[in-house]
Amino acid sequence: MLRFTTRDILWLTVVVALLLALWIDHRDLVAVREHAVQLRQNLEIARLRSELSAKITLPDSVDLLAAEVDPHSRTARQEMQNIQGDWLLVYWRMNAKDLDAAKEKIVLTFTDNEFSVRIGDRLHEAGTFSLNPAASPPAFDHTVTTIEGKPAELRLPGIYLLRDDLLIVCVGYGGDRPKTFSTGAVSSEELVIYRRLIK
Repeated sequence: MLRFTTRDILWLTVVVALLLALWIDHRDLVAVREHAVQLRQNLEIARLRSELSAKITLPDSVDLLAAEVDPHSRTARQEMQNIQGDWLLVYWRMNAKDLDAAKEKIVLTFTDNEFSVRIGDRLHEAGTFSLNPAASPPAFDHTVTTIEGKPAELRLPGIYLLRDDLLIVCVGYGGDRPKTFSTGAVSSEELVIYRRLIK
């Protein structure tokens, strides 16, 4: 017959309490992580708004939070129609480092399901793309078929946010689709913001 001393009972109580606390923490872990992601995104949005204030006005209606994007607000056909035309690069960030978007005029052009990127008068790259506005956040995939006039076959996933005359894109150069509109120091992700060129 097992006999427990007062000390044994005390230790057993402590262990049970710790296990219970761990179980509660595990149950709430998802909510805690989601809150942390949302907080990080809010900080990133505030930083973006501050840095872009001298270059472009971000409407208050523009929300970069993936959780706030209505996946049923637009169909793929509507989104393809809305994205057509020329877009001027106004913000460029790669691997947590800001790059000079104003050094040269960089224009992204969408024509049907094809895209091209021009740096000044030079065609830098071209290829095809597809959009999935029903994803959360909205997703895209593009295939680069030429780079500086040479054949290429580079498939890159990404996420985007299209609001009126503003296009925000985050590309995963490491092969993984980004989950948020931000870049880490070793993430191999590129965050770019374009403004529609009105002819």
